[in-house]
Amino acid sequence: MEYSSFSNKSDPYESDRLRSESGINFLGFIDVLKKLWEAAGKDSVIKRNFVKDDAENSRSIITYRTKERMPLEEFKEKFGPRHRSLTRHDLRSNEFIETKGQVQRVMVGFDIYSKSDEEADRIMEEFESFILQYSSFFKKKGIQQIFFFKQEEDENYTEFNASYAKRPLIYEMHFENITYHFLNQIEQLAIQAGIYNNENNEEES
Repeated sequence: MEYSSFSNKSDPYESDRLRSESGINFLGFIDVLKKLWEAAGKDSVIKRNFVKDDAENSRSIITYRTKERMPLEEFKEKFGPRHRSLTRHDLRSNEFIETKGQVQRVMVGFDIYSKSDEEADRIMEEFESFILQYSSFFKKKGIQQIFFFKQEEDENYTEFNASYAKRPLIYEMHFENITYHFLNQIEQLAIQAGIYNNENNEEES
């Protein structure tokens, strides 16, 4: 879910208040991480996949992927996302917005590819230190938790006619998936479907 959808000024449901309260999601975190990593002048690149063109480049690559995503057990509501708030829309006073949220546990894999074991180890340590250094900043952006989970077995293999050292890392992150429900819209759809205020109509008849 992209929270930036509320920034469209032509959208009658656009709300500055909702936009300012929106947290970051996984893709938003990756975007921030990549920008910080590049701005710090690191000599490796963070990207989604390791491809053939990377084999022809001497720079080391850090790839990322979602390994697992599920509701966080201690916040796992029986009936799904939990009610967070009900607010009057700041642009349309006759409409209300219900906010629901569900805290999700996301296991993220970061794989470091380098031409040598020594280089892979160096970048791995650099990456871990970087995440730790900016963990408070990420939390301010909306991540509830981010911490190192484990390192899997080192690998050395050949891909695209080149040899690589691979260091697989796994991090655990907690995000809150926020959804907004415009109650007036829901009521209008229910009326169109003929299932709204049926009880009142029956009583009146």
